[in-house]
Amino acid sequence: MYNFDYSKLPIKNIQKIFPIAGGYVNLSFSVDASNKKYFLKLQPNTKSNFFDYELSSLKELTDKNIPVPQIINKGELDNNSFLLLEFIENGHAYPESYRKLGKIVANMHKNINSLNLFGFSHNFGSVAKLNL
Repeated sequence: MYNFDYSKLPIKNIQKIFPIAGGYVNLSFSVDASNKKYFLKLQPNTKSNFFDYELSSLKELTDKNIPVPQIINKGELDNNSFLLLEFIENGHAYPESYRKLGKIVANMHKNINSLNLFGFSHNFGSVAKLNL
């Protein structure tokens, strides 16, 4: 289906790789290793800096105590940029989950000006996103 040399990823003992549907910009995969599960994003025919904006955003959100997946690594895999993250399993939605999510989103919006990332021009894919 996909012809990538996954052995080049910085993961030992890869056992299974499954495509994950739903993304419209990247190819997404679940990667099972011997004792850990990862989320792999691939962007075909791009350089390793493709995910830099996303990485800086994730780091800023982490610094503001907003939960995001742990960043494992980024780079190039057979002329495709990749981003490797902690895999977060789906959970059940309970009323308390919605309250917690509401507080997280409120905290994110409260801190949005200090992030200095959102609302700025950035490029990903083949089209520039300019905020003028």
